[in-house]
Amino acid sequence: MVLQASAGSREALSSLLDRYWLPLYVYARATGLPRDAAEDSVQEFLAHVVEKNILARADNHRGRLRAFLK
Repeated sequence: MVLQASAGSREALSSLLDRYWLPLYVYARATGLPRDAAEDSVQEFLAHVVEKNILARADNHRGRLRAFLK
């Protein structure tokens, strides 16, 4: 799915963003961010990932997407 998203598949990208939004939000909250700031931070991060096509740098031989995003 990551390869499809990085290749421009809007459906795959949308699915990835939907799957990762909550775990990223939970991570942001665990770092101490208040609810609103955590939501904003996750949205900004995901927008950055999309705008800069960060997923194109992911390498499945180096581990899971979760570790890459961290």
